[in-house]
Amino acid sequence: MKKLASIVLIGILAITFFTNQGCQKKEEDVIKFGAVLPQTGNLSQLGIPKQEAFLLAEDHINKEGGIEGKKIGIVFGDNQGEPKIGVSVFRKMHDIENVRIFYVDITRVANACIPIADQLQCILFAGSAHPAITEGSNWAFRVFTSGDQETTILAKYLSESNIESIFILHTDEVLGEYSRDYLTRKFINQGGKVLGAEAFKVGQSDCRSILLKARDSKAEKIVLIGYGVTFPIIIQQINELKIPHQKIVGNIGFVGPRVASMDPTLLEGMIFTGPTFSYRSSNPEDEKMRIFVDDYKNKYGENPDYTAAFAYDTIMIINDVILSTGLDYNQIRQGLLRIKDYRGVSGKISFLPNGDTITDTELMTYSNRLVVPYKE
Repeated sequence: MKKLASIVLIGILAITFFTNQGCQKKEEDVIKFGAVLPQTGNLSQLGIPKQEAFLLAEDHINKEGGIEGKKIGIVFGDNQGEPKIGVSVFRKMHDIENVRIFYVDITRVANACIPIADQLQCILFAGSAHPAITEGSNWAFRVFTSGDQETTILAKYLSESNIESIFILHTDEVLGEYSRDYLTRKFINQGGKVLGAEAFKVGQSDCRSILLKARDSKAEKIVLIGYGVTFPIIIQQINELKIPHQKIVGNIGFVGPRVASMDPTLLEGMIFTGPTFSYRSSNPEDEKMRIFVDDYKNKYGENPDYTAAFAYDTIMIINDVILSTGLDYNQIRQGLLRIKDYRGVSGKISFLPNGDTITDTELMTYSNRLVVPYKE
């Protein structure tokens, strides 16, 4: 009886060993990428296009045989736009799923996760326009338009247009506050006057009081800064208050998904910075961009926005770097820093020594129901 029990025990151990070996081999055949996105709540409109683009990139890479025979697998987690939740999701992905390459969306969530990525030596791509998001970190990167790149373009436009006074409206979070201060310094150094600044909350439903303050300040231009979640409300109320469109300038929020779907007559003549993908994607001349736009539209039934383009490029850049460096994460980090003039679906991308990027970004406007490059 003891002999039979021993045989059964050995059999169970053997099955467990080979099962574990099979699972381990299966795990090793997948290169995991963690996407910590806002999938629910007010900010989900920023996360969903990126999620869709990640899945499309996953399809494209795996259909081509993966990365050196290994499939890429996207692991998704909902950060709900909250730092504590994002950190919890990040740690679970690392500790349980063995993820070492991440995309963390929303500035405040990325800021909370970057110190952990540094400690664990994980590569982290930040979904943020905050100008200094990668500063001080060896493991943080960004494939996205930077707030300081946008603000520099805005300041140059204001200077070249001989604008002497502005009023700034901005989101009440780190991107809005940093961009407000950065633009204020630049504009004052150019000899201009900032007549005031007011903050609004993400998702705020009534912005009339701050719009009236901006209008009544007699500033030549009202500058609107944010991710665009609240922009549709603000734009509606700009029109209700009959503030001239020509007084409005802004940042990347003007090409956000909800703004882009508004009645174009509400936006006609407003000037803003944004990725060139926002107008080039309507009639792509670049083959890579055309395939991405067509495949995205076929898969999801709508055109991709610039956030989807940057998200797709993030995965494809990682794909290319791993092909050249292998799965040595320090080598991947160094390989990313060597990238110059990468031709992505969003346009040209070059990494800087601090992990940030220079992307194709310029001044645009709404004209005849279309987003077009701005010309004097």
